[in-house]
Amino acid sequence: RREVDEESTNTDYALNLQTKLTDRLSLSLDGDYTKSVKKNLDVSIMGSTWADQELDLTGDLPVVIPHKPNYLGYSWAGPNPTLGAMSDAQYFADKRVQFWRSAMDHIENSTGSEFQFRGDLAYDFDETSFLRQLKFGARYADRDQTVRYTTYNWGVLSEVWAGNTPVSVSQVGSGNVDFYAFPDFFRGQSPGPAGAYYYNGDLIGDYAGSSTFAKSVNAAWVANGGNAGWVPLAERGGVATGTAFLPSEIQPVSQQDTALYLQAKFGSEDFGGMRLSGNIGVRYVSSDIRSDGQISVGTQQQLGISQPYSVRCAPVTRPGIGGTIPAGGLCSTLNATQYAALQTFANGSNLFDSAQSNYDYFLPSFNAKLGVSDDVNFRFAASKVLTRPDNAYLRNFLNTGLDGA
Repeated sequence: RREVDEESTNTDYALNLQTKLTDRLSLSLDGDYTKSVKKNLDVSIMGSTWADQELDLTGDLPVVIPHKPNYLGYSWAGPNPTLGAMSDAQYFADKRVQFWRSAMDHIENSTGSEFQFRGDLAYDFDETSFLRQLKFGARYADRDQTVRYTTYNWGVLSEVWAGNTPVSVSQVGSGNVDFYAFPDFFRGQSPGPAGAYYYNGDLIGDYAGSSTFAKSVNAAWVANGGNAGWVPLAERGGVATGTAFLPSEIQPVSQQDTALYLQAKFGSEDFGGMRLSGNIGVRYVSSDIRSDGQISVGTQQQLGISQPYSVRCAPVTRPGIGGTIPAGGLCSTLNATQYAALQTFANGSNLFDSAQSNYDYFLPSFNAKLGVSDDVNFRFAASKVLTRPDNAYLRNFLNTGLDGA
């Protein structure tokens, strides 16, 4: 189950002045100040179950029918007579066959402000003149933003690949779930997914309560031989005091843009018996950007290596079968010495980094329209343009992690 609460607030103040200095010379000025705040809280608690799937392609619509697993009756799998005797509906409604798998949270609290100025000066020529208007203008924008954007903080609550067994809904949270059966799926024309139990608390409104619940599931798994897993963002090691953000998740970005342009408009109602109009101009743009951030190494907790090697990489007991198998993930590639070296490396340090860039371009443009008759016009346009990167690509950060660990 997932809940997302996102709010964006934009406040804008603008002032515009237009005046004619002479019959032919006009001036237009604009000033604008904008302030923005974006907040986001995204929380998920996920579960899982075991099922076989029947796929029926004989009708107009594909039909996927979940069934209880066949292996419940296999001798080699340690048969479970109680579950094996259940119908499919009884099986999927049993809290013992659904377990808590993972949790994830994400928070954003970004702020930004911008001041921009625009000025245009235009001179109009006689209507009979081929040169119709000459226009000069300037633009300036000063942007400052602070991006506070956490990772999508996924973490295990319980699993099948470590510990003796994952934590079922019947073991933890039996009173914190509701069963949802996906009624009127495809308007009743196709069977829906098997019903399942979903956490019934308020993930957003009671974020602290849902976090406490998720941690209790992981604590039960750890007590049963599992690994330490998900913790809320604010409880990660190394977060900035009083926040849920690591230093590497806070990136101030400032940008100053300056532009000047000169444009000439031309036209004639009798250009060799045809109508001609268009413009030609050039624009100069200059940008200065600074992006501050952190290079984060990460902590042992964040990388999932806070436990000793003997615990983290202990052989896993096969439930219902007996015997053990080697632990997977990084335990399959690192020995005890290498694991200890990785723990030493993961000291949670952050290195400040500031990146600066500046660039400028001349951008010419030309547009023309030729009317050869009342119904037929030919157009031609050519220009050089500049597309600025999205602000997300200006953030300065680097996080380290472990894949497939």
